[in-house]
Amino acid sequence: MEDVARLAGVNKATVSRALRGDSRISQATREKVWKFAKEIGYRLDLAASTLSGGRTGIAALVLEEIDPWLTGQFLEGLNRVLSRSGLDLLLKLPGFHPGELLSSLEARHVDCILWAGTEEHRPEPQGTISSTPMVTAGFSLPQKPAVLISRERTVERLENLAGSAKALRYRAGSGVLLFPFLSRMIAPWKKGEKKVFPVIDGEDQTVLTEPPGVFCTRGEMNPPWGMHSLEWPAFEFGVTAARVLVNVLQGQASVPEITYLVPALKSPEGETFPYVK
Repeated sequence: MEDVARLAGVNKATVSRALRGDSRISQATREKVWKFAKEIGYRLDLAASTLSGGRTGIAALVLEEIDPWLTGQFLEGLNRVLSRSGLDLLLKLPGFHPGELLSSLEARHVDCILWAGTEEHRPEPQGTISSTPMVTAGFSLPQKPAVLISRERTVERLENLAGSAKALRYRAGSGVLLFPFLSRMIAPWKKGEKKVFPVIDGEDQTVLTEPPGVFCTRGEMNPPWGMHSLEWPAFEFGVTAARVLVNVLQGQASVPEITYLVPALKSPEGETFPYVK
């Protein structure tokens, strides 16, 4: 660290802060410090950094359920933001008791927690009391910042796509539901019903009759021929949740209580419809 400080023309404290991504250090100084650190092969001692700064550089990702969260796009977006802030991921999969989970994470001295799930499977609030900074994704908890899909805006866009000539109807497949709230906000499709615009969720194409309509997909999935697609915003969820988490960790006072996302709606040809707030 002394060598890096001498070469960069700064003090040791500035080197330490720059390597940890401290926002008080200018971009130009950070780049200069990293340049000389790489040239001489210096790496920040995370154990020593923890003892001196009280942080471990670990962010815990808690999955209340695996689908649809454990995807490459979600993890890519999450890691892209966290890594720039010097945070590594600790993954916790389903099968835990909330109270015991938080105790174990606090014992590991994780810096922050991102808890992802759905409103249908969210943990009880009394089991999520922790002094560790926490953000939820897919569901909300009292006094915790959350990243959610805007249900009203999603349904509004689907209604606009269906138009006035056809009635919006919901059909569930046998697979994992990407947007379970649609079943409570859109009337169910009834056999023999005419002039409808179906919204099909559940990754099961056997429930199809004929297009047009909307098929709920992941980014890597293709909708059936002639169908529009409503995409699960995996990458956007990862990026947005990570940004909110970093802001909470840094103690920023302007973090909103809820940050809303609106899923992408695409034509059968794959063109994204612009979203106007």
